[in-house]
Amino acid sequence: MFQFRYKTVLKQKRFARDQQAAKVVALRQQLTQLRDEFDQLDAEQHQWMELMTQASKPGILRLPKLLEYRRAISNSTAQKQVIEDEIARLSAELSLMEQDLMTENQSTQAFEKLEEQHRAEYEESEKRIQQRQLDEIATLRDLAKRVA
Repeated sequence: MFQFRYKTVLKQKRFARDQQAAKVVALRQQLTQLRDEFDQLDAEQHQWMELMTQASKPGILRLPKLLEYRRAISNSTAQKQVIEDEIARLSAELSLMEQDLMTENQSTQAFEKLEEQHRAEYEESEKRIQQRQLDEIATLRDLAKRVA
């Protein structure tokens, strides 16, 4: 029966790779969520700007509304900046995590290839042993026929 000598190491490598892949997926989802939030804030900001443009048309000057719109635009700009900074930080972190994932994957693949090689060597050895046993049986039968 074939027993891979580095079975535990391979299990650990696969586990580490899968954990890293899960982290990458979670981070990508977080980035997607932040980008959606950014887009939503951007759309809201455009709406506030449109309202401000309408409120400042000649002949219609609504100062309290203009101040409210301006404050909303400033708030959304500040929120967008915070989100942009977070997106930049997470993007850099994602890049590093993807590199780590590639390294983990390469390491795991190396051990998987080693397992394949060991399995092939084992199967070849088993074939030789079986062939040797069959040859011995055939030799013994031939010898028994000659003696009888």
